[in-house]
Formats: sequence, C-alpha cells, structure tokens
Amino acid sequence: MLNYLKIKNIGIFPQLEVNFAPRLNFLVGANGSGKTFLLDLAWWVLTQSLTQYDYDFMPYLPTSKAKAKITYQCKGESKKVKVYDKKNLKWTDDEISLNSKIVILYAQTNGNFLIWDSVAQVLNDFTLNEVWNDLILEKSEEEEILNKFEKILEILSSNSIKLVLPQTKQCDDVLVVINGQHIPLGIAPASIRRLVSLAYLLVLVCHSKLKFSLVLLLDEAEAHLDPQTQRTLLKGLLAAIKSLNIPSQIILTTHSPLILASAEPIFDPKQDTLFNLNLKEQQDFIPHGDVSNWLTSTFNLKDARSLEAEMAIEKARALLQKPITEVTREEQKAVDEELRRAGLSDIDPFWVRWGMFMEEK
Repeated sequence: MLNYLKIKNIGIFPQLEVNFAPRLNFLVGANGSGKTFLLDLAWWVLTQSLTQYDYDFMPYLPTSKAKAKITYQCKGESKKVKVYDKKNLKWTDDEISLNSKIVILYAQTNGNFLIWDSVAQVLNDFTLNEVWNDLILEKSEEEEILNKFEKILEILSSNSIKLVLPQTKQCDDVLVVINGQHIPLGIAPASIRRLVSLAYLLVLVCHSKLKFSLVLLLDEAEAHLDPQTQRTLLKGLLAAIKSLNIPSQIILTTHSPLILASAEPIFDPKQDTLFNLNLKEQQDFIPHGDVSNWLTSTFNLKDARSLEAEMAIEKARALLQKPITEVTREEQKAVDEELRRAGLSDIDPFWVRWGMFMEEK
C-alpha cells in the first residue's frame, strides 16, 4: 500500500504532498490539474517502471537550480527518496524492495490495463482485445476462474451485466446480457467492455494461493459509464474486492459528482480520503445530498445550470442587490428576457425570487 507521496519540482507541480488512506482515495481537480500524472507517478514509485506513455518524470523547471525530488513511503517500510540528476538527466535508481507481497493493477482511460507483481517482479500490459483474445479465451478450460469471474462481474456491475461464454474460441461469440439483450462482446459499449475486463483481471490477479495486497489505480472511474452505473460502481467494486478476500487500496480519479455522491453512505474518514488537486490539499468529505451541490463545491462551478443560465442569473442577482428605486423597468425587462432565452426551467427555484422582484416594480 502507498501511504505517502511528496514531490518537488516535478511535472506541473512545484510541490505537492499527499497522505493516502488505506481504502478509498479520491483525486479530483480540473483538466490539467495533474490527476493522471499523479496516478502515473504512484505507479512509477511502486513498480519502478514507466507507463506506456514512456515519459520520464521531468523536473518542473528544467532551468531552475532547485532539485527535483520524490519522497514516498509504502506500508511497513521507511521513506525512500529519489533525486533527479541534472548532469546525467536521470533519476537516482531505486531497487524494488517491498517487504510485502503486492499486486498493482492500473486501469487506464484508454482501456488498457497494467499489472505488476512484486513477487515475480513482472509487468504485464494489456489492451482490451488482449484481455479477451489472449487471456479469457485461452483460459476457457479453467472452470474455477471462469465461474469466479462470472460471479465477480455480476457483483461489480450490481447484477446489471451477465456473460454468456461460447464453446468456441472466437471473441465475437462471447455475449453480454444487458437489460435482457444479448450483445456480442466485440460490439458491446466501451463501458461494458471496461467493466468486464476489470472484473476478469481482478479474478486473474487474485487466483493465487499466496496472500498479498492489491493496489488498484483507476483513472477516470466514470469513463463511458451512464449515470445509473456511476452511482453503483463504488459499491459494486468494494463488494467485488471483499468477495475476493484481499486487502486492497483504491486510488481513483474522477470528474463525476455522481461518483462522489455514491460514496456518501460508505465514506469513512478513518480509511478514506478526498484530495483536491485544484486546492493542492486534502478536502473534508462533506455529504451534500443533492448531487448538483458537488458541482458547486468540489468541481468549482458557480452554478449547477447551463453557462448561459449562470450568466443570466448573475446579472439578475446584481439587479436584485440594487435598491428597487434605482432599477428601471427597462433593466428589469432586459434581464427577464435574458433569463428566458437562457432556457431556465419553469420550475427553477430562481423564478420565485425573480417573480416577486418583477411584481415590486
């Protein structure tokens, strides 16, 4: 498990410090705030190998005299430090010396999966097609794996996906059952193929007599998922991992208020954390009830409406702040027309306040 990560003058960060929780770690922030970069960095310090992007974590300011440095700590181990050698343009080498048996599974946004085993020190890189053509169909005779896989898929998807495996070894003959419809896996939605592959790889890495821990890195957890599935993903993922009976740490990135809202009943501050990369700090996880409240708190929207509606309401609120005697009828009508052009719903609560204001003049 990754407990601690501090980086200085690396990538887009002059400095960043993260204390990871033992179970769920939510990384949120705007595009370009460094969420995926942080996952890649976590993968690197845990495995000492790069992702398929093959970038070498360059200093934040290559011309600066400040040192680029990474400090990290895994559970049960002392802190380790990597320093960038500017003269030789490389990082100081670190031997992988994890005392515990650990498997790292990285689900990337492009559909690829990376797996690293600390015991065998073997890295595997799978595309979605390779997961199926080279893994599932090759292991079709291993009944124990497939039975467990089908069970885990149902748990992970909250019973919304079932699989029909063929007698042949053709990937196109694999069927997924969604809402009663039988769809060939090859043309199934990307969201379904990602969930199916994740379920299979969880079973594959756990199909061992050895005791080990799992670190799951999940980039954009909501990728391709409809709102209903976004609300059930976390619950299904935790239930699937519990069924496999392995200690697990999950570090995920998300832009989805539904993902965070779905965590409200299960979030435990003793074993979970929310880190906001816009603020560069840990953020208190406060249940918001209404999903739209996550948009205006954690995701920095001024208003959980369209941009046009937000701008029109800002003008209306500015008018509401004025003494009624200083507001002309023409100003009222102009803003009222803009609110209506913005497409505000007839049941939008702002109309109540605005209607009273219009009647005052």
